[in-house]
Amino acid sequence: MKPVSKTAYYCCGVRMTDAERKRPLCGDAYARRFMDAQGMAIWEPFKREHRATRGNAARHRIIDDWLRAAVRADPRQRVVSIGAGFDSRPYRVTGGDWVELDEPALLTLKEQRLPVSECKNPLQRIAIDFASETLRDKLAPLETDRFCIFVFEGVFMYLEPDVIARTLATLRALFPRHELVCDLMERSFLDKRSSGVRDKVQRLGAIMRVGHQPEAPFDQQGYRRSARTSVARRSIELSLPARLSWLSGLLPRDVREGYWVGVYRPQLLG
Repeated sequence: MKPVSKTAYYCCGVRMTDAERKRPLCGDAYARRFMDAQGMAIWEPFKREHRATRGNAARHRIIDDWLRAAVRADPRQRVVSIGAGFDSRPYRVTGGDWVELDEPALLTLKEQRLPVSECKNPLQRIAIDFASETLRDKLAPLETDRFCIFVFEGVFMYLEPDVIARTLATLRALFPRHELVCDLMERSFLDKRSSGVRDKVQRLGAIMRVGHQPEAPFDQQGYRRSARTSVARRSIELSLPARLSWLSGLLPRDVREGYWVGVYRPQLLG
């Protein structure tokens, strides 16, 4: 399994641990299926990164909530997850027409542990070698004017800005009507608040390429942000009783604004 794919075990370990709490944030009961000996060994050093792992679970919940609302509005809504990892949303969300893309080795393992046949929603898995195959070629058979939602969770932080820009250009070309849900992080947040996770990820062989202007490729490709949710703030709101949720407003600005889940839509280019 490639280094970046190994980080899927970290995210899965977060959701496994979260599901076992009395008050889980995202409640992914399927996560434990994937945590074999290799997965537990990868997850072990991340256990002590309590703040970051809680934020990771909150990030997943934010996206869960957004997608649940979307498929309630349209039960046939197509949702395409790029770099899906061990995500189990198609099994946990009622409704939707789901497509997952990721590395062949990861999807082979995923099919063994959580087969498509168990999913009550339509689900298609597409293997892609990100190093040798193009996203355009893999997505071309899905080209449509139908409105689609693309999910990039924990993906863009590993990509250079020019690669992100090319990815967005591909989506614009093949899917003129779409919405993109993703998490973005500022470099200052990474350096000050997530350096422990960054160092552990690097030991897996993956490099976090977070820049100072994470939205620049979106501006370049004519995307406009329609929603933004602070990961740190939402983590506190979900973790505390409702009467204490106001404490999230006391977070330092760099924490509150440095890492977020955003929703983006392409605009007409002049």
